[in-house]
Amino acid sequence: MLPILVALWQTDATVRGAIDEQLQTSFVGSSSAAALTGGELGFDAAAISGRSSWALRADGHYAHAFGFSFSGGADAPTGTGSFNVSGTSSWQVAPHAQLGLDAQGSIANRFGTREIEGAAAVDPFQSGDRTTYAFGSGARLFVGAGKRSSLRFGAGFMQEGGLAADAPDAVGLDAFTVRGDLGWGREIGPRDTIVPELGIVATHFEHAILDVDLHRGQLDTTALTARLGDTHGFSRQFTGDFSVGATLVRSELGQGSEPASFDAAPDARLGLAWTGRATRASASYSFGFASLGPRVAYGQQHALGAELALRPVDGAKWRDLLVHATARFAHGSAAVAIPAPIGSATPPGRGWLTTTSAAVGALVEAPIARALSFRTGLDLQLGRGTIDPAPSSGSPGMALQAIVLIGIAGTLSTDPARAARKDPLEEEQARERAEPGAWQRMDDRAREYQPRRDDAEGSDAIDSDRAPPDEDTDRDR
Repeated sequence: MLPILVALWQTDATVRGAIDEQLQTSFVGSSSAAALTGGELGFDAAAISGRSSWALRADGHYAHAFGFSFSGGADAPTGTGSFNVSGTSSWQVAPHAQLGLDAQGSIANRFGTREIEGAAAVDPFQSGDRTTYAFGSGARLFVGAGKRSSLRFGAGFMQEGGLAADAPDAVGLDAFTVRGDLGWGREIGPRDTIVPELGIVATHFEHAILDVDLHRGQLDTTALTARLGDTHGFSRQFTGDFSVGATLVRSELGQGSEPASFDAAPDARLGLAWTGRATRASASYSFGFASLGPRVAYGQQHALGAELALRPVDGAKWRDLLVHATARFAHGSAAVAIPAPIGSATPPGRGWLTTTSAAVGALVEAPIARALSFRTGLDLQLGRGTIDPAPSSGSPGMALQAIVLIGIAGTLSTDPARAARKDPLEEEQARERAEPGAWQRMDDRAREYQPRRDDAEGSDAIDSDRAPPDEDTDRDR
C-alpha cells in the first residue's frame, strides 16, 4: 500500500500544488472587486504502525491583484491569503486504551478564507480588512469498558485574535476557550450505540459586544452541557446521529463589575451521512448555546450544514473527475444591554443582537493527465448583523464576498497511487483509520482489507474493513 517502510511503519507523503486565476468581489459597507493571480501549495504525511499513528497536514494559498481592479467606495484588496496546519497522533497505551493528541493553527486575512476549506463565518460587525490567527490543541483518551462499552475523556483549548487590521482596536486577543468533556458509549444492539456525555466550555471574550450601541468589553462565559445521543446504522452505508440535552450558562462581565447572570437553553442535534463507492454526502442540524463569533459573544443558534463529494463518471480515465460542494446556514441571537440615560436611576434595559450567516462552496476537478487536473470553483459567503432596537448609527447591515477561480493543479506523492484521487469511500475509510473510534483497535487500522464472500458487488460494493451492523463478531470493542 505505502512504499516507504520505516521499522515496519506504513508511511506516505503527498504534495499538491495549484496555479489559479481569481475574480473576487466583496460588499462590506461598500463594494470592491479585483482580478487576482495566485497559487496554493498543500502537504500531508502519515505514518501508521500496529500501536501508533501520526498525521500532518499543511496548506496555504496567496493571490495578488494584477492587471486591473475596480471599486465603488473602497479599494480592492491587493493580496489575499491563508495558511493552515494541523497534526494528529494516537498511541495504544494499553490493550484497551488509546491516547490521542491534536494541534492546529491558522492565519488568514478577511478575503483569504474559503468556504470549501471550512472558513469561519463572515463577521458583519467588523469593517475593513483584518488578518486573524487561531491556534489550539487537544487530548483525548478512549478506554474500553467491556466488549461493547467505552469511555471517552477529552480536553483542549483554542485562542483566536487579530494580527493586523484596518481598525487599530481590532488587533490583539479576541477569545480564549478551554473545554473538557467525558462520555460513555454502549452498544445496545447491532445497529445502535447510545452515548451519554457531559461537557464544559469556558470562554473569555476580550471584545464582546455588550450593548445596542456596539460598545465592546470583556465577558466571561461558562457553559455546562448534558446530552444523550444515539448513533444508528440504517445500513452499512447510511448512518444517523441524534442527541438531545440542555445547557446551563453563566456569564459575567470582565473584572466582576456586575453580578453574574445565569441562563438555561435546550440542546438538540441531528446528523445524517451516506457513503457509497463514488459518493459521500452528509447533512446536520443543531440548536443550542454556541459562539456567534469571537468578537461577538455566545447565544442561542440554529445551524444547518451539508457536504457532498462525488465522482460522477465511472472508469479509470475519469477517476480524477471530482465534485466537492459544501453549504451552511446559521441564525443566532444574544441579549445585550440598552444603556440607561446618563444620570438616570433607571436600570439598563434588554435588547437583542442577531447574526445570520450563509455560505456555499463548490470545487470541480477534471483530469488532464495523471497527477494533473483542471479545476474551477465558486465560493460565496454572507453575513448579516442586526441590533434591536437599532443604534443611532444604524445596524451594521450585510457583508458579502464571492470568489470565482480557475486553475491547474498537480500532485506528487511517495505512493504512486496517490497521484490519482481516491474515491469518496476510500477517503472516508482512510479518515476512519487515522481517527479511530474508541472500539477500534490500533491493529485494525494498519490491517489491509481482505474481501469476504458475502461482500456486495456492483454499485452496492463497499470496501470496508469493519463488520456490518448485523454481524456479530468477537472483536474487542
